[in-house]
Amino acid sequence: MSIRTSATNARQLYFLKTFPDGGRKASWRLWTLIWIVPALCLVFAGLDAVNTLSTVATGEKTMGTVVEVYEWDGWTPFSGKGPVYSPVFEYTWTDGTRTTATNGMSSRAWNFAPGSQHEIWYDPDRKADIMVNRFDRMWRLSLVVGVIGLILLAPALIATRVIRRWLRDAPGKDSDQPASASR
Repeated sequence: MSIRTSATNARQLYFLKTFPDGGRKASWRLWTLIWIVPALCLVFAGLDAVNTLSTVATGEKTMGTVVEVYEWDGWTPFSGKGPVYSPVFEYTWTDGTRTTATNGMSSRAWNFAPGSQHEIWYDPDRKADIMVNRFDRMWRLSLVVGVIGLILLAPALIATRVIRRWLRDAPGKDSDQPASASR
């Protein structure tokens, strides 16, 4: 008895495929699903860390005075629902003029009293958001996303090993082509 496959069946989308002669193949879609989230997390964490390092390497550090604090109800993954704060800092620009800028982010921990002073980083080439010189502003996002990427890397590596073993143990021995095509 022979197994017939139609042209439509041969072109169907798949993740893992076993051919009638026992050959096996893993689709690029499967590898994308396995690796996309850990890779994106690690790339994003790396880019955010490079951005922070670039700000520290090329930026100017100064003391900024809190002139206003925006407050609204929000939600954070670390502490849930509640008020979040975004302080506005006034600082002396490179040309000696006073300017104001925000951190560009909000947090529960940034309920600074107006008039209080904090170390900030700013880009001397353009007036833009500043970066408060605190761990939670400079490194927490990179660290959390990087750890998530590393945690997701373990199942991706395990899945890759299992799938490669499945492909290697196929009767056809060639995981990229059906067994009949490799002869």
